[in-house]
Amino acid sequence: MRNEDGTYSIDPAELHRVYPPMSESNGSGNPEKNDSQPLISTVVTGELAAELQHLRERLSSVDAERTRERQQLTDQIEDLRRRLDQSDAERRDKDRQLTAVLTDQRPKDEAPDTNAGRGFWARLRRKA
Repeated sequence: MRNEDGTYSIDPAELHRVYPPMSESNGSGNPEKNDSQPLISTVVTGELAAELQHLRERLSSVDAERTRERQQLTDQIEDLRRRLDQSDAERRDKDRQLTAVLTDQRPKDEAPDTNAGRGFWARLRRKA
C-alpha cells in the first residue's frame, strides 16, 4: 500500500508468507550472521558432512592408485632403459667381432705373407 506521504507500507503477514519470520538472534547466537541466508538444517549438514567424507576417501584412493601407477611406469621405464643399454652393448660387441673378422687382426710380430700386397694375377703368375 502507498501511504499519504508517498512511501510504501507492506503488510507483515504478506512479508512472512514469502520470507518466514526469524528470531532476533537468528537462533545461532551469532549476531554477525547474515539474516538473508536461510538456515541449513542439521540433516542437510549431516548429509554434506557424509558426502565430504566420501569424497575425501575417494580422493585418497585415487591418489594412492595414481602413486602406484606412477611407480609401475617408473619401474617399466627403468627396465626398458636397462634393456636398451644391454642391447647397445651387445651391438657394439658384435660390431667389434665383425670388424675383427673383416680386417687383419694378427699381431705385428707375425711374419707377413710374401704374397700379401700383390694382386691375384701376380700371385698366379709366380706360382706357375
